[in-house]
Amino acid sequence: VRLDRYFRLFDNHKYPFIDPAEDQPELTRLIEVEPDEPFILHPGEFAVRRGEMSDHMYLLLEGTVEVQPEGRAAITLQSPAWFGEIALLRGEPRTADVVGGAQGARMLRMSKMSVMPALQRNPQLAGEMSKVSNARREAAGVVDAPEQRTTLLRRLGGVLRGILIEMRPW
Repeated sequence: VRLDRYFRLFDNHKYPFIDPAEDQPELTRLIEVEPDEPFILHPGEFAVRRGEMSDHMYLLLEGTVEVQPEGRAAITLQSPAWFGEIALLRGEPRTADVVGGAQGARMLRMSKMSVMPALQRNPQLAGEMSKVSNARREAAGVVDAPEQRTTLLRRLGGVLRGILIEMRPW
């Protein structure tokens, strides 16, 4: 079971039967995954849950994951890919559940502290990640009408300012 950067591993070599209603703490142990250490996500295992706050994103190195936005069809991401950038870049809650695909996945968890300097050094990558993030927010239904209107008005205002500056006689 994945708990952000921790995993709770089942270690059952003592019992022929596990009763989930019974507390059996000796069956599990907590393991911490280092931020820059690849890990395996098993089929159906959660990487992130919708609504969580986090300052990490994930690189999908091998395999697939299923992105499950609420009320919308699941999307399969195939490696190489990334996800989790919305929470990292915008400080917003996760917009979807993400689980390991049919064959599982090998992934790398990246903190904001390691991602942001790379984006600052590479504006083209930052722009691409922002575009993907915006498209994913829209696909997940996160962008609401007032925000869309505000963005449009901001763009129009910038265009109008540019036109007015060009038209000034001085």
